[in-house]
Amino acid sequence: FVGNPGTGKTIVAELIAQAMVEVGFRENAQPVITSATDVLSEDQPEKAFVAAIQRAEKGTMVIDEVRFLHGLAAFALTTIPRCLEH
Repeated sequence: FVGNPGTGKTIVAELIAQAMVEVGFRENAQPVITSATDVLSEDQPEKAFVAAIQRAEKGTMVIDEVRFLHGLAAFALTTIPRCLEH
């Protein structure tokens, strides 16, 4: 979702996560909310990103401020599917 701060993007993501559980698409209703700035502030942002994906297993991952991940975009696009396979 795109919008100004405070417009309810995270709340909408949580509602969608809950709906996915209700229809049987996901097992865990509580989304893992990860901030892109938190991932990038780590010494090894790639490992931090993978750890966030693993925490969201069987659930939904929300990346807040995803626009800041532009430096990790290629890594993210190849890593997310690989993590979902396991």
